[in-house]
Amino acid sequence: MIILHQIGKPVSNDFKKMYIVRKLDDDIKWQKFIHVPELSPGISLFEKYRELARNNLWNEQTFKTVYLPVFLNEMSRKEPLSILHQLAEDSFYENIALCCYCDDEKICHRSIVGGILKGMKANIDCSDEYLEYYKIFISKSHHIPRNK
Repeated sequence: MIILHQIGKPVSNDFKKMYIVRKLDDDIKWQKFIHVPELSPGISLFEKYRELARNNLWNEQTFKTVYLPVFLNEMSRKEPLSILHQLAEDSFYENIALCCYCDDEKICHRSIVGGILKGMKANIDCSDEYLEYYKIFISKSHHIPRNK
């Protein structure tokens, strides 16, 4: 099973932690985890997010209108798509926590990743609302990811 998780909050040792972040803080580098930057926003998108946040413009509207289209395009590339397929398959026999620093999961890229995985029929515990991201992803990527 896959869960979406905020870095710094407790998670069971039964879960393999996959940090889907652009850059790791020094205080977590010693922890047992797998760093998967391919499922994090690209550098320019990450900088755009930071600029919006610094200017108090980061909210659900900017998440959906500015961030979401770019991130979905990034996820349609070969390497992230391959990782998403593997996670969808692994979700039936491994416990995986997809981790990021963001406080609000609803306006964090892990909600998008979660929605794509849910649409790919992964065994994932996340909001059904996130399926909207999968639907947009499919309509924009011109291909349908293989389902289990």
